[in-house]
Amino acid sequence: MEEYYQDQLFRVEMQKIRKANKLRLQGQNIVIDKSAIATVATARAFELQKGFNGTFRRAYMKYKDMLEELKDSGLIECYIFMLLTADYDTICKRNKTRNHILEGIWLDEETIANQREVLEKMSRDIVGSISRNKEIS
Repeated sequence: MEEYYQDQLFRVEMQKIRKANKLRLQGQNIVIDKSAIATVATARAFELQKGFNGTFRRAYMKYKDMLEELKDSGLIECYIFMLLTADYDTICKRNKTRNHILEGIWLDEETIANQREVLEKMSRDIVGSISRNKEIS
């Protein structure tokens, strides 16, 4: 089931990126909230918290495949990437308002730390290598 949701999330992200590239080529400035790396970070959190072995690697490879597909199509994921972060208390407060079925996972400090670690590493090492990226706390 987790793999199915990953596939759907990557499909949606790819649609957003393709549309953004089309609008960018028409001279429009586009802002996309969220990123495909959030799916990878979530997979890492689920793998550690729920024991979904292999979901992180699978999501990471799907992300790399997505980047290759974009490159082969002459498209970019982003020109500028901003990772907005918040402290643990702020994240918990926000997550509590979402009434999520997996609420316990999204309130666990270790889960949030693992997700942040992946987001920071990927934004620095992958996205940051192909865009002008910024991290804002």
